[in-house]
Amino acid sequence: MGKCKKKKKKFHRWYKAIKKDLIPVLGFLTVVFELINAFVECVNHWGALAIVIALFLIYLHEEYRYYKDIEEDKRECEQRKEELREKLIKSEEEDERKKISDQEATLEDKHERKQKFIKKSRRRIRIAFWIAAAISVSVFVYGLAVGKVEQGTEGIAKNESSAEKDKDGKRIVEKVTGENGETTDSTDQNGAEIPDIHFILDEPDRLKTLTDEMIKDVFYVSNVSPEKNGEEVSSHMDGIFGKKRKDTSGNASIVEQGVIDEASKQEAIFKNDMQRAAECKSRNDEGGWRNHIPHSNDLESDIMNEREQFWNLEKPIFGSTLAFLMANSNQELADEYKLQGGRPETVIFYWVESIIWTERGLSYENLSQEDKDEYYPYLKARYKDIYDFIEAHEDEPWAQEETYQEIKEKAYAIYLEM
Repeated sequence: MGKCKKKKKKFHRWYKAIKKDLIPVLGFLTVVFELINAFVECVNHWGALAIVIALFLIYLHEEYRYYKDIEEDKRECEQRKEELREKLIKSEEEDERKKISDQEATLEDKHERKQKFIKKSRRRIRIAFWIAAAISVSVFVYGLAVGKVEQGTEGIAKNESSAEKDKDGKRIVEKVTGENGETTDSTDQNGAEIPDIHFILDEPDRLKTLTDEMIKDVFYVSNVSPEKNGEEVSSHMDGIFGKKRKDTSGNASIVEQGVIDEASKQEAIFKNDMQRAAECKSRNDEGGWRNHIPHSNDLESDIMNEREQFWNLEKPIFGSTLAFLMANSNQELADEYKLQGGRPETVIFYWVESIIWTERGLSYENLSQEDKDEYYPYLKARYKDIYDFIEAHEDEPWAQEETYQEIKEKAYAIYLEM
């Protein structure tokens, strides 16, 4: 027990000695770590500007602390000198007066040494600030020069090692299927243009088909007459708005919220990669395009699946925002499968999924009028997409099937009545 008390007292003495420097030191180490991370990734760390600001705040903190220390030391020194002068005046014995004079000289010497130490520490923090600030600015400028933007610690560039190689060590480029069904090299090695796509489909030949339940729920009109269709659409939408689901996204635990936040972070990276790939394509930079073009698996595994798991819980942790994000992701897949000549069944499947998620989003009670005004036309547009797509392929065998003919007619009927 006695040993524990001694250790506790020792810890308190140590903490008291370093507590003034603890926050600045930790802050400065964090900044240095971020700078190293930014420099290694060679990115335009927009965070570099934030780092400069953080450094400046730390610098101001230290300047203020040193200023206070200097003033405090001066005040204490003057106060102590005043006390010694009063003693000196009152003292009558020569030995005591000499002792007081020695104390005053010692006090002055101590004061000067402390002032020198503070000024030396002040110079160190100034030098550290300007060095770190210079590195931060150089990282930012270098990032601008190479045309890259911040992606945090996630590493945004896709490694070209994923490309296959032939026996001579030359790269065999990936093949991307266009909407017309032809296959195009995604490189300009042989004079071919970089394909006009948003992301690479990891399963370009994927087959996804609608279930009977999906068809019944999404294409719900009887299509007997326009009047009847109007009544059924109105009743259906009243039922959607009337569900008034409770937004339970606020019930997420810290870990669950972390997963949701990570999905949002991955989505930002995914969209940024698409933008960068498009910029590379515009200047015919095949290498940059390959480095940045994302894959459908990034969208499905890292974003959609991570979000959807919270809907599939016994007590869902979900809200309108997540539902609309799911609708947007499914639409992106549908549009990309259409663009790259994917199976028509798969294209229509993902549009239907987008409709389902949009209706789920519209069923929450906390939905703002602004959200309704935005996503009601969005919902209507998906029905038009389905109708236009089947109509455009009316000469193909799949579009002539009874199921897709019925879907086309009902999709158009719902579109007209919405």
